[in-house]
Amino acid sequence: MGPTEAFLLSLCSKRTFRCVKAVWKKYRCETGVDVDGNGNILYYVTTDVFNGQRYNILRLKEQNADGDKPDKVMKSSSSVEVPFDFDNKQFVCRVKKEDLPLHEIHNRLCELFRIEKDAVQINGNRMAASLMTGMVTKSRYTSDSHSAADLNAFFTSNPAHTLSIIDGLCPPEVIRPFHPVCYVENLMLSDTKPDMLFFLNFKGKHLIVKNAEFTKGGITYPFAFMIEKMKIPFESMIIILKNRIEVDWVLDQWREDNLFTSEKPPANIFGYNSEMQKYHQFAPGTFDCSEAHHFRSKVENKLVSVKLTRDYFMMFVWKNDELTSASS
Repeated sequence: MGPTEAFLLSLCSKRTFRCVKAVWKKYRCETGVDVDGNGNILYYVTTDVFNGQRYNILRLKEQNADGDKPDKVMKSSSSVEVPFDFDNKQFVCRVKKEDLPLHEIHNRLCELFRIEKDAVQINGNRMAASLMTGMVTKSRYTSDSHSAADLNAFFTSNPAHTLSIIDGLCPPEVIRPFHPVCYVENLMLSDTKPDMLFFLNFKGKHLIVKNAEFTKGGITYPFAFMIEKMKIPFESMIIILKNRIEVDWVLDQWREDNLFTSEKPPANIFGYNSEMQKYHQFAPGTFDCSEAHHFRSKVENKLVSVKLTRDYFMMFVWKNDELTSASS
């Protein structure tokens, strides 16, 4: 019994719902939203059985009265289809949207397949993302090349994000003041444009950036400005560099600006408490700050530890109450 058949059976009665749920409790599943080639919204489930195959559970047919595809997602004439295979043939079960609203469908799928109700994968399309308004606090947003407008639409409609992983090239317009992506509490980006202003604009708590392209000046000067002129809202920033930089040149510039401090943090190991640990495998010694460089922010007097090599830039911000308790 695949996920599609399981979902159809679960609609029959409360008893069959409980039976199907008992069968599927042993498997790990994820849910997501996509758009097919005809512009129809697909609601799918991916399981850790059947080689991680993806199953399209629902297809939301969107049409105007004249048959044209609409500009907006939710229309009163929309219908819900459940595609499934039987005896090597394809069938469709149609459900009235009024009888089964999208929020109820989402909650039913999550309960049936033991999925977090507030976590979803979005395959980079504004139409798909707009379906999830107010329902998502954790997301994996996937696209070969993201649109800043699509990202803005999705994160604006889901402002309570605690974690998001954005796979695919992220446009520089996203890391700007007041863009909702900058306020995601735990954010991971897989690819970025050169010299994006993470130091100046990220307002969440923990940021990981993979394949970041930086010039030596793109790190040196924004970091110096942040230490001297800004409040630092985040707790950690881990940037894995795509291209190698001249570490000695960067450090010399910071020495000329008299940015270093001889103070040491209260412990060698930074206490990293981000949910990101579930989604990223950190190398041994990542949070060991015994050989790091240390700075004092001028505005808030926070102690900042920086680990800089040709391949990565890491920044850990110690809480002032930790420093106070260590010195007392």
